[in-house]
Amino acid sequence: MIPAPIPTDDERRLLALREMPILDTPPEERFDRVVRFAADEFDMPIVLVSLIDANRQWFKARVGAWTSARPAASRRSAATPSPGPR
Repeated sequence: MIPAPIPTDDERRLLALREMPILDTPPEERFDRVVRFAADEFDMPIVLVSLIDANRQWFKARVGAWTSARPAASRRSAATPSPGPR
């Protein structure tokens, strides 16, 4: 797979992510409910809620995946959202 280009506003996205106290936090039932629902509703074996920082893709909630993070080299796809205009 060809990695998607890093958006020009990626530094702003990373700053917004660092300002939210969510990275490396314990599992939360509200996120776990979302992934369980999506897995059941869409009959998907793997569902993730992931956050992408500068060095890794970190999974806040997951169904069907055993790892909690993966390296930055494999972190980005064309579906990665950016924070939008300010």
